[in-house]
Amino acid sequence: MFLEINTTHEILLALGFTAAFGFMFFLSELIYSKTKVDAEVTRKFIHISCGTIAMLVPYFKPHIFTMVTLGILFSMLTYYMMRKGLLPSVNSVKRHTIGSVLYPLGIICCAIFGMKDDYRLYFFIPLSTLIYSDTVAALIGLNFPIKKFSVMGFTKSIGGSIGFFISALIISIGFCIYFLPEANTSRLIMFSVVFALGTTFIEMMSVDGWDDVTVPLASFMILLAGGVYG
Repeated sequence: MFLEINTTHEILLALGFTAAFGFMFFLSELIYSKTKVDAEVTRKFIHISCGTIAMLVPYFKPHIFTMVTLGILFSMLTYYMMRKGLLPSVNSVKRHTIGSVLYPLGIICCAIFGMKDDYRLYFFIPLSTLIYSDTVAALIGLNFPIKKFSVMGFTKSIGGSIGFFISALIISIGFCIYFLPEANTSRLIMFSVVFALGTTFIEMMSVDGWDDVTVPLASFMILLAGGVYG
């Protein structure tokens, strides 16, 4: 498999994705410096924009080596910037988190999972849950912190978890119906409820940004256990 690499194709893809991600970071820094918005806003801008760009992977199908290499390099780069106090639009949040370092690895996990079913459910559901459900939970948790509670010293809220559950449920139902139009709708809805409950619990228990990895992993495992293709 590693010998079957179209070098030119992979280099162009790597450069293209790097340029797209880099442009999003440039926009984030520009917005942060010009508008003085809270870093939580620009951080979520990066979370959504870079994640959405990653959803284009099925259209290009880069080699696994290219995906893993890019993920590791971006993770190392964000770690360096965090340690040096660079990239304030992402790293100037008041809470302690290493999510910016783990996020590229979470995306790479989703891309690898997607190879199992030719980039369908095993790609789009974990990645969309990581991008959008996590964002919904964070924004609701910060702005409408209904019933706060603590997990290992980190503050969570029932409001954020409810937001995560609803968005994960919608994502699962939507993609299941789209990719499996002939399947029993009631069964898919029941599976989606279990999926949303499971990933919501994992997100609740994950702290310090680790949900950027644990949520994709949990999504994939639930999809496997649920046998949605069966």
